[in-house]
Amino acid sequence: MAFQVIIKSRFANRFKKVSKYLKMEFGSKAANDFYKLVIDKIDLLANRPNIGSQTAIAGVKSVLVGRGRQNKLYYKLSKNNLVILDMKDTRLNPKRNRFYKK
Repeated sequence: MAFQVIIKSRFANRFKKVSKYLKMEFGSKAANDFYKLVIDKIDLLANRPNIGSQTAIAGVKSVLVGRGRQNKLYYKLSKNNLVILDMKDTRLNPKRNRFYKK
């Protein structure tokens, strides 16, 4: 049973920002490849939501996404919904990440 996907605005804004950066710095192909990787990962999560690892916040899980696995996608399950919360760059200071395990 596939879950219905709900995208939060925080994730949507960050996704647009990363895609725009990739297009400017590396071209349309890199941005399109990243877009496809993220969408494929969301489709996988909709069918297998328990593949992610638990974060410091109860009920919130994360999976690595992208070619270099430099981004983490954060999500939670709510009834029959898969709620995509946010995406963070894993190279940044982990203490500034609210999902970080201390």
